[in-house]
Amino acid sequence: GTTYNVNYFLTTQQLTGVLPIESDLVEALNGATVLNSVTNSFNQAAGVWNAGSILSFTATSSSTTLRFTDTTTAANSIPINWGLDNVSVVAAGGSATPEPATFAIVGLGFGILAVWRRRRA
Repeated sequence: GTTYNVNYFLTTQQLTGVLPIESDLVEALNGATVLNSVTNSFNQAAGVWNAGSILSFTATSSSTTLRFTDTTTAANSIPINWGLDNVSVVAAGGSATPEPATFAIVGLGFGILAVWRRRRA
C-alpha cells in the first residue's frame, strides 16, 4: 500500500547527424497488472543526461517489477540508442513511522532543554 516514485536519467548514445526523437515507456507491474506507466520523448545531444518523467505507483504486494521499454520508431532508431542511468525508487513523502533513532534524538534534545531550564531557574 506504500506509494513510490521512480526517478531516472536518459540520454542518447552513439549519435551522428540529426537528432532523432527517442521514446520509451516506463511501467510498474504487479505480475501482469500494470500499476502505472509514463512515457518519455527526448532528443538531446549524445551524452547529455536529462531526468525522465517521474513514475509514481502504489505497491500492491511485497515486490514490484519495473520495465523500461524502447518505443522509438524504426526510422529514428538507426544509428542511435538511448541510455538509462541513476534509477532510484523512493517512498513518496518519506516514511510515515519515525525510526527508533529519531525518538532517541528527540528525547535527548528534550533532556538537554530540561537541564538547561533548571540551571536558569
